[in-house]
Amino acid sequence: MVEVYMHTNIYNNEKYIGYSKFGMQSRWLQHVNESKKNITSIKFHNAIRKNGADAFTHKVLAIVPTTEEAKQEEIKWIAFYDTFLGEGYNMTKGGDGVSLPGHLNGMYGRTHSKEAKAIFSKKAREMCISKNPNKYENLSVPARKKRDYYALKNKVYRMLRKRPSIIAKSNSTKAHKGTKNGRANQFVITSPNGNEFTINLLSGMKVFCEENKLVYNVMYKYRNNQTIPSPAKGDTKYLIDEIYKIKRDNTTGWNIQKRKING
Repeated sequence: MVEVYMHTNIYNNEKYIGYSKFGMQSRWLQHVNESKKNITSIKFHNAIRKNGADAFTHKVLAIVPTTEEAKQEEIKWIAFYDTFLGEGYNMTKGGDGVSLPGHLNGMYGRTHSKEAKAIFSKKAREMCISKNPNKYENLSVPARKKRDYYALKNKVYRMLRKRPSIIAKSNSTKAHKGTKNGRANQFVITSPNGNEFTINLLSGMKVFCEENKLVYNVMYKYRNNQTIPSPAKGDTKYLIDEIYKIKRDNTTGWNIQKRKING
């Protein structure tokens, strides 16, 4: 049996809803232990660390026989208590949801501070050393020199990649661009109604998609002589973004045939 549960913060009444086939109490202990490890981006763990484990009450909302039913129950209760993007700690709509796209993601338009990056780097380094202490702490002098040599070599290589030579720049200006390039592609695009369009280059396809309210990324994925299928059931963006949903539905059924322009 699978339990669908809810944890409630007694100070602000914010809730977290989840499910576990091992029971609510077992999963709660996991959440508490995970909150003690490091700074995380999980809102629920941060709340446990801030308020303490004793600041939460626990309730079993439903007990169902299968995981699939538990996922549906989780989605239902998250919507009922508005714990997703509302008064709660759930970061998805439930049912093993994925990270949120665009402005719905908590880190959208933001970056970690230098202090946070330094903490992450330190923790990762400590983890590597703890797993392989002999590899990092007890290197012989020749081994250290070899390590430093390759580190310097890689650094120089990265610098050179950022500064292409004058010869490389001059060669790039002589290269044929657009339809004059021997490797340029042409696309014959057929609509579900049978209307046929001939488009030159991927840049032309992008403009075509914008004009006809189609999803360019999907057209690009199926550009090699394929008919575009319906969206997958797990397409989260399709489920939560109405504009994307309209464009994705318009894209279904189109066929793309690729060929060389100068072939």
